[in-house]
Amino acid sequence: MNQQPLNGFVREILFVSIWLMHLYLLLNLACPNGSYGQDCTQTCNDKCDGCNNVNGSCDRGCKPGWKGDNCQQRNVSTITIIQSFVDLKG
Repeated sequence: MNQQPLNGFVREILFVSIWLMHLYLLLNLACPNGSYGQDCTQTCNDKCDGCNNVNGSCDRGCKPGWKGDNCQQRNVSTITIIQSFVDLKG
């Protein structure tokens, strides 16, 4: 009896099972948007466009008017442009 096709099938089933387990863990262990850290108890900086769910860094960039690794520095040039636009409309 040829065992080769059976071994290939078992290998594929194991591969798919491991892949599904990783997918399940990723979906269930990731923190919801806006939180990070162990047990998702830390809150992301509200000046971030999105933060890393493990360490809270602003890995998707900053909201307008902010800059820096954690969006803690005011971006004066952006604020000036936004204020100029508001003044023109107002």
